[in-house]
Amino acid sequence: MTMVHADVIKAHIEEKADITAALNYSFCVFKQRAVLLAYFKAVHAGLSEDGIFICDIYGGSRSIVPHTHARDCGGFIYTWEQEYFHPLTHETRCHISFSFHDGSSIKRAFTYEWRLWSIPEITECMMEAGFKATTVWWKNEKAVGSATHRGGKHRSRRDTEHGGETDSEDSEGDSSDGTPTSEDDESDELDGESDDEYKE
Repeated sequence: MTMVHADVIKAHIEEKADITAALNYSFCVFKQRAVLLAYFKAVHAGLSEDGIFICDIYGGSRSIVPHTHARDCGGFIYTWEQEYFHPLTHETRCHISFSFHDGSSIKRAFTYEWRLWSIPEITECMMEAGFKATTVWWKNEKAVGSATHRGGKHRSRRDTEHGGETDSEDSEGDSSDGTPTSEDDESDELDGESDDEYKE
C-alpha cells in the first residue's frame, strides 16, 4: 500500500480504485459547487470500470439550527455542537467537545467549517460528474429506505417501523428522503442519517 498526501482534485494515481470512500462528511469542506463537481469528476476518473464511491451526509430539521447533542461513551461524554448555520449559503460551523467523569474537559477539541450540501445537490453533481447511477440509503426514527437514480428515473423503497414496505418509481422526480451513494457502473453509495439521528 502506498500512502499519498496530495490535493484530492489534482492527484494522479495510476492504479484505479475499486472503492473510494469520503466519510465523516469530508467533502463538505468544498463550499462552491464548481469545486465539488471537480472533486466528483476526479473521483470518477480514479475508479475502475465497476468501482463505487461511498460517502455520507447528515440532514434533517436539526441540521439547520444551532444545537448541542451529548452522548455518554463510558469513560467520557461526547458533545456535538452546531454553533452556526447560514440559511442562504448553508455554511455551518460545528465543534466536538469531551468532558470526563473527573470533572476535566476538552472544549471544542475539533472544529469543522463546512457547507452542508443537500442530497439533491450531491446526487445531481455525481450524475453530472459521470456516474451512471446514485443510490441514497437513509434512516430516521421511524423508517429506513433507499432511493436510486438511473437514466432519469427514480426508484425508492421505504421500510417502516411496523415492518411494512412501500415501493415507488417516478420519472424525472426527486426522492423526498435520502442519503447519497454514487455508482460508476453499478452503484456509488452515500450513507447518512436524517431528522434526529446524526453521524458525528
